[in-house]
Amino acid sequence: MLKYILLSLVIVTLLVFRYVSFYSHQIEIPEGKAIHFQARLLSEPKRTDRHQILQFRLSGKRFFLRIPSYPSFKYGQVLLVRGITKQSQDDANIFFLEKPSVTLAKEQGILFPFIVSLQDQIKTVFRHVLPSTASSLLLGIVYGIREGMPKEFLESLQRTGMLHVIAASGMNVSFVAGAVIALLQPFFRRQRAIVLACLIVWFYAFMAGLEPSIIRAAAMATFGFMAGLLGRQYIGLFSLIFIGCLMLLWSPETIFDIGFQLSFLATAGIITATQLFSQGKGFLQALKSDILTTASAQLATMPLLLSTFGSYSLLSLVVNILVVWTVPLLMILGSIAGVLAFLFPGAASLFLWLALPFLLYFEATVAFFAKIPFSLTVKELHWSIVVGYYFVLTAFFVWRMKKRQLRSKEN
Repeated sequence: MLKYILLSLVIVTLLVFRYVSFYSHQIEIPEGKAIHFQARLLSEPKRTDRHQILQFRLSGKRFFLRIPSYPSFKYGQVLLVRGITKQSQDDANIFFLEKPSVTLAKEQGILFPFIVSLQDQIKTVFRHVLPSTASSLLLGIVYGIREGMPKEFLESLQRTGMLHVIAASGMNVSFVAGAVIALLQPFFRRQRAIVLACLIVWFYAFMAGLEPSIIRAAAMATFGFMAGLLGRQYIGLFSLIFIGCLMLLWSPETIFDIGFQLSFLATAGIITATQLFSQGKGFLQALKSDILTTASAQLATMPLLLSTFGSYSLLSLVVNILVVWTVPLLMILGSIAGVLAFLFPGAASLFLWLALPFLLYFEATVAFFAKIPFSLTVKELHWSIVVGYYFVLTAFFVWRMKKRQLRSKEN
């Protein structure tokens, strides 16, 4: 325990120095002035009928710009950007670029263009075989690609609290990590299987987009693999905090990313609940485990969702329980179809048709509950309420942990 305390003190000290250094050397961006920069597009553009919205990160600032749909830019491309700055009224670190001009840089590298070509091939096969909503749903679940999703269905996902399913997240990476290591171990020595699994997990992270939540999950999977390789005990909550701190040391502005915040809190809730409540085998225990996992993630993120978006679907837990069991099946079928899309498109079609009933069930369930107006809405949630909520939640988990330790000692 002492070594963890000392390590925590060292990390906290480093974080304090890093933040002081980072924010004391911030580049001042003038309001209403013309700027230009070169940056890589690390997220898929949001597309409408006539426009595409690009997002960039530069020197701790986030830049948003809206340009016509053509020419179409893609994830991973290096772009030359020009425009006139306009600061957001809500956040000093967010800027919009007016009168934007975007051109493709000459140097693109090798990895990202290769990944984009793979994505294009997968999207072509998926959309050729499946109906539009089903294909966009499967692409969202497996790869976090929202492009082409009908607006009405996207709104239904948001109203039912299921939007996280179509954003490649820590759950996706964890599933890929577990599936890959299970497939490799029978054919390779343990050390080679772990190294290959790490490479595949990071390749998937690049395919799904290097969002903070994806990086966090890929790093945790790597941390767990390395612990197994070195014969060390893997402590989930400690690794989550350690990797979160490393990410903040590398990129301090990540702490303000809502995706990172939600991913971190949801994972912390799941890990803590899994450790504190007994697990078992069988169908009923598996159902109990799914409910526990979903509920713990919902409890851990609810106040943040309310304070950020102003609303929270009270049916979210019910809808998650009804459809979340389809996600692993769709991940398996979609991943196999994605691999076969390059080699045997006809064989890929077979797995896509197998996925279709689950996709239709998912669509119907979300569409049904989206029509029920049962959500909690707040105009403003004071930060003290959010902090108090997490203090109470932490106190409950500490009490539960002590109670469980006392029971184990008595037995």
